[in-house]
Amino acid sequence: MFELDGSRSLGIAQVCGRESVALEPGAEVPFYAEFHFDTGDRYRADGAAHVLTTGVPAPSVVIAACALRLVDGPDGLLGSVATSASLFNPTDQPGAKTGSIWTLVACF
Repeated sequence: MFELDGSRSLGIAQVCGRESVALEPGAEVPFYAEFHFDTGDRYRADGAAHVLTTGVPAPSVVIAACALRLVDGPDGLLGSVATSASLFNPTDQPGAKTGSIWTLVACF
């Protein structure tokens, strides 16, 4: 994980999804994420990724958004949400790199 401008590492994010349906617009994929910040804070989140488009800007590219519920974190966490905008390019098509921008909003 990096700051938006890429200037500083914030930690490590690990995510996984269970692809049980075709990745077509409108598909919902169960999704889980863990965020391990360099400060020592750790969060776990569970929910779904929603496929928004496929084949743009190149064949096999998938654009998706996640809405996950924070289920675990530092002491005092009441919960909240982790969201993302992601581009998935499993065949390394030119013009598109796999990556995500995540936002965590935590309530204490």
